[in-house]
Amino acid sequence: MARFNPGGRRDTPRADAVAGAGKGPTGEYPPTTVELPIRPRRTAAPFSVALLNKQSIGGASAILLVALFFILVVPAVGDAMKGEDLTVGVPLTVGEKLQVTPPPGWVLNAKEGDASTVVTKSGAQLSISPATAPTEAVEIQIQTIADDLANDPDNSWVVTPPTTFTTTAGDSGATVTAQSKDSATQAWVISNADLQTTLVLRAPLAVWDVIADGADTIAASVKFTPEELP
Repeated sequence: MARFNPGGRRDTPRADAVAGAGKGPTGEYPPTTVELPIRPRRTAAPFSVALLNKQSIGGASAILLVALFFILVVPAVGDAMKGEDLTVGVPLTVGEKLQVTPPPGWVLNAKEGDASTVVTKSGAQLSISPATAPTEAVEIQIQTIADDLANDPDNSWVVTPPTTFTTTAGDSGATVTAQSKDSATQAWVISNADLQTTLVLRAPLAVWDVIADGADTIAASVKFTPEELP
């Protein structure tokens, strides 16, 4: 039954239903919006950076050990695979009238008739030429080598002044050393009254301190023989 409206308007059941539709929880309480904090997305650091993190000091040590392995161990293994071990204390014959005595650790890499004999260690190569008749004094020959290194168009060598020395057998020698950004070289010229030889060392700069003394020992051990050696 319709109700009487004092304003002259009659409310119908449909109007009551429509009016009541707006009531309820949504109409009584306004919606609440909560913004959740956005966490920054973490990105993985590069492997090299992660290894060098303060919490990963062991990783940095591992890198150093790997580098040393490739610098020192791998070349030594390569020498052993390619060359022939030398008996400590036993002279090595070079050509027909020359002998040297390499210290422990050096390996015979190549020896072909009258060509140079090559011994190696830790990636370094020492080439020893057979004995020949001398052409000039050792001081003049070593200065020529030093000048050639200083004027090398393919490499910027820092050349040390040549020096002289005497071998264990009492023969005269002269030597010069040069270094570049990543490599080093040294040459020796040794002669007696009748014969002479030239030794040339080439090595990565990283292993120079490991092999330099041994190469000097080989040069000092040079011994010329008046008769042909077997």
